[in-house]
Amino acid sequence: MDAWTGIRPMTARQGRPDDLERPHSPFDIKTTPDDPSMTHTLNHLTAQQIYELAEQKAREEYEQQEATRREQLQALKAERRELLSSHREAQRRLQEAQRAELAHLDGKLLELGARLPKDSPLQQGRSTQRPQAAEQWLQIIAQAPEMTLADIRERATREGLPTHNLPQRLAQLRRQGHLEQVRRGVYRVVQQDQAVAHPDNQVVGWS
Repeated sequence: MDAWTGIRPMTARQGRPDDLERPHSPFDIKTTPDDPSMTHTLNHLTAQQIYELAEQKAREEYEQQEATRREQLQALKAERRELLSSHREAQRRLQEAQRAELAHLDGKLLELGARLPKDSPLQQGRSTQRPQAAEQWLQIIAQAPEMTLADIRERATREGLPTHNLPQRLAQLRRQGHLEQVRRGVYRVVQQDQAVAHPDNQVVGWS
């Protein structure tokens, strides 16, 4: 008995019985013998709920991973497209520079009477359209049904055209099928329909 209150302390057995204490979790619930299925039902529902929560979490994580993967794929594809475009542009510029250099050298070869290589840029895109310089030569020669080399040189000089390699120029026009040599030192222009049928009818202009 307490000296101040006069109340006798309650012993452990005099308090709430152990079988009536509040459980800490659903798994700690004590059932009475007349309700043996309660523990099994609660445990089953709890396991089902845990399974559903775990499944939902796994699904959300998978969807998040898929979204991240798709974003990475799109970024890599865009980077690849930009890289290919950059490479194509650089390659195009390099090819244009190479073609310009080759065309310049091939033009000099033509002036010296050489035939164009098959892979020459001047051989590509062959057309019956004549460059301006070559057209001027053909117009001069076409002023008469036939024209001698001396007459061609004289008229070309009046037109301001260079004549230092005139024989090579005329030979090139002959190979292209736009000029015909009637006899030694005499030339005439081939009609357009005949020039088209010629296998090497490209006319290359001279500066």
